[in-house]
Amino acid sequence: MKKNKIIVLALAFVFLSYIPALFGGFVFDDGHMVASNILIRSIKYIPYFFKGEVTSYLPQPKGMFRPLLMLTFMLNYFISRLSPWSYHLFNVLLHLANIYLLFILFCLTFPKADRRLLAAFAFLFGIHPVNTEAVAYVSSRSDLLVSFFLLFALIKYIQKKYRLSFLFFILAFLSKETAVIFLPLIFVYDLFLKTKTPSKKRYKFYLIVFLGTLFFVILRQFLYGSATTPSHLRSFLDNIATQSYVSWFYLELFLFPFKLCADWPIYTIKFLSFKGLSSIALIIAALTLSFLGRKRYSYLALGVFFYFLSLSPKFIAILNFPACEHHLYFPSIGLYIILAYFLSKFSYRRTKYLFWFIIPTFALLTFWRGFDYKNNYTFWRSVLKVNPHSGSALSNLASQAANEGNYSKAEELWQKAWHNSRRLSSRNTAYLDLIRLYLKEGKADKAQEILNLAFAQEKENYSVRLWNFKAMIYAYKKEYKKAEKIWLDLIKDYPDYPEFKADLGVLYLRWKKFDKARQFFEQALSEDPQEASWHWRLGLIYEREGEEDKAWEEYKKAAVLGYKDWNLYFKLATILARHRDKKAEGFFYKASLLAPWEAKIWFNWGLFYLDTGISPSKGVLYLRKAEGLGYRIPEELWHKIRTLPEKR
Repeated sequence: MKKNKIIVLALAFVFLSYIPALFGGFVFDDGHMVASNILIRSIKYIPYFFKGEVTSYLPQPKGMFRPLLMLTFMLNYFISRLSPWSYHLFNVLLHLANIYLLFILFCLTFPKADRRLLAAFAFLFGIHPVNTEAVAYVSSRSDLLVSFFLLFALIKYIQKKYRLSFLFFILAFLSKETAVIFLPLIFVYDLFLKTKTPSKKRYKFYLIVFLGTLFFVILRQFLYGSATTPSHLRSFLDNIATQSYVSWFYLELFLFPFKLCADWPIYTIKFLSFKGLSSIALIIAALTLSFLGRKRYSYLALGVFFYFLSLSPKFIAILNFPACEHHLYFPSIGLYIILAYFLSKFSYRRTKYLFWFIIPTFALLTFWRGFDYKNNYTFWRSVLKVNPHSGSALSNLASQAANEGNYSKAEELWQKAWHNSRRLSSRNTAYLDLIRLYLKEGKADKAQEILNLAFAQEKENYSVRLWNFKAMIYAYKKEYKKAEKIWLDLIKDYPDYPEFKADLGVLYLRWKKFDKARQFFEQALSEDPQEASWHWRLGLIYEREGEEDKAWEEYKKAAVLGYKDWNLYFKLATILARHRDKKAEGFFYKASLLAPWEAKIWFNWGLFYLDTGISPSKGVLYLRKAEGLGYRIPEELWHKIRTLPEKR
């Protein structure tokens, strides 16, 4: 009973350390994986998860077969829609479960060690600042989930419950592809710790796991083909050198987690460079020495092999971001096994003071880092402190500036990201955003210039997005037929992506083909009802066709979904004012906050007060404000106001 209380208190302490993360928002890839991902918004998209699709953003990422992960995102969506709290709570609870499972694994692996010492190591894993990214960053749930099922699979294997072990192995593979390490892990576990499982049963289980692994590898190859290895990022040998260097870099973060970053300035380490060759040589030496000394130092050998085997999938996968802290989440268990081997030689009483110092220190660092995940702005500002040339950080901060109307600052940051970033994906994102900005500013020639450069440099299957922008430029130049052809082709090639239908709807609005605009906006919203701007534009069409009730419903949906435009609130206020509804006052107020310079807001607001008699004095005041902003008030209206009876 006392032991259970200690475990509960330890887990509660970890939970408290993640309180700031619980109140975080969606950052980085959460945008396309969750916030704008229509695939998690309806159960009709569940089959897509088993076809290897994880996002509705194009180009579709290749190589991510994670149906179970996507089902958890769908569950969160049904619980809290796009409110981040349930997503973060799920991650934190999953992390707590992993801490408890790790404690059980340590108890099975070190049966003679002091349980308090093993609990301290599990506690240290839970509170370690380097794991903050895996927990606070919603999209890195894949690492939490695959760790959860791999830990269960390992525990059940050690307990000789092979059917359950295989089931959890399958669930791990449905969470993330890194589950491929399970067979090598149980093999080295048996090899170094001399498990007394009868050989026939053990080898039979090896064979079954091998066949299961082979099935998933073949399935992945069938779904993605060679697209899973983007060689334009770095060659296979350079990737081995890069990940070898990163493996040692992670050790530095593990031992000194005082400066952490979501975008480390590590790109490509050449295979024949000193860094590359020395990193590879050190790994080979560590594995060789561990293998040779496995009889005398079995736990040390197990920890070394566990660490490098768990990182080995990254040596094959060629990643945009080769060094990510959440990639260390499961491999770090090998490091804790090494630490447990050394410290288990001492009693808990002799080591507890070390833990009493480290755990509160790490808890404070974890608590403090959770604030970095509050929103995109705080997240990317924290990145720039460590990596001032991060193209991803510069691009995201540029988006923030553009949303605030500071277009010159946004242009400066995107240009900087485009020209200075060493990562191709960051440059691609920057030029796409620059095109969007120039179109918004009406600078079609500049947008065309960058689009031409982008097509010339196209290397990463961004052509779908580029063609979409090409259509937008045609639409801006009123070359409607050319734009129409591109969007119709995109809809034909990508029928399940509603944004192209909505873009075509916008084109038809400009072209004044309102029937077609209505048709495509209705289609787009039937597939993704969460896009506020589409409701707004469909409402404009309904209002133009005299369907005021339908227009009102669409405007209301746009407002609920967070569409920030004074025109929307003005439309809602005007419709309510026609019916002399007092709720119009609130919408006039919201419109005036967003556009205090817009004279017609004050004019209509003033008329509403005069017409309803709610506040004639305010009505006159707002009419004069409208007049001061340049609105011409008819003389007959002033005459009518002067004849109103004075309110006593």
